[in-house]
Amino acid sequence: MKSLDLPSLSIIFPNLNGNKKDLLQLLQSIQNSNYPKKLIEVTLVDNGSNEDPLEAVRNFLLSTDESILNFKLIKNPKNLGFAIAVNQGVKKSKGEYLFITNNDIVLEKNCLSNLVQFLLKHPNVGIVGGKTYRKNSQAIIHAAPHYNFYTGLFYDTKDPQKTQEADWIPGSGLLCSKKLFEKLGGFDEEFFFTYEDLDFCLRTKRIGYSVMYYPKATLLHTDGATINRREFSFFKYYQGYKGKLRLILKYATPLQIFTSFMLQFFVFAPYRRIILGEKSFIPLLRALFWNSRHLPQTLALRKKLYAPS
Repeated sequence: MKSLDLPSLSIIFPNLNGNKKDLLQLLQSIQNSNYPKKLIEVTLVDNGSNEDPLEAVRNFLLSTDESILNFKLIKNPKNLGFAIAVNQGVKKSKGEYLFITNNDIVLEKNCLSNLVQFLLKHPNVGIVGGKTYRKNSQAIIHAAPHYNFYTGLFYDTKDPQKTQEADWIPGSGLLCSKKLFEKLGGFDEEFFFTYEDLDFCLRTKRIGYSVMYYPKATLLHTDGATINRREFSFFKYYQGYKGKLRLILKYATPLQIFTSFMLQFFVFAPYRRIILGEKSFIPLLRALFWNSRHLPQTLALRKKLYAPS
């Protein structure tokens, strides 16, 4: 497909105290992409990092012969969450298509062009994502992930080489049109961190579009480079559980809500505390309390989702 046939593309990613090496690797992989640079704009949304990432970005842009000319930086005074940051970036973007990613991703050379061309060839597809490997490893992190509402757990496909439908395309490598993103009202900003991407995929399916996994597009991910730091421990568990419980309440059937909540509190949480030594039970209780206080709003959204079209 000729470059003239390709649409303009906005690449959007939030940053919170991200590793400069990871950030530069992402920018370098965009630079090395075979997607025409004149069609790309890059928007970094900084969520109140301790160090300004602009210097590292500026040094990178100055060091390249054919730099990414269209670069934007949005600076927030504090961490507003992944969903809000992405929505901010999309509002400032001008691309016909959006690639939402993380600050610790490395794109394979053909990744962007493969994803965009797949979406152009399949107008019934709303979202597409590729195969994600762990950096410095051949281990696959994400391949056509599905979500089980009875257990509240994700599971990947048994055939990662096959193009197929998925429940979830992670926000570390999600491609959609800007028109679809705006039609759905963007990411649900009550998902501060995690599950905003799955929620977006589920809403996409509810308006009649498919969510697809395309293994010919590949990317590498450090997977938790920021969130797995010790100082983010409570935040990670609390926001993860808060999002999980809210997603279940928003979409699951009454039976699924019952089984998944029982498993979270009486099977998985004790296992993680006793066997794995994770300090996640207090964050889980805090997440339950938050969802209890916000239950009327969640049920109102649920009612809209299940209303006859």
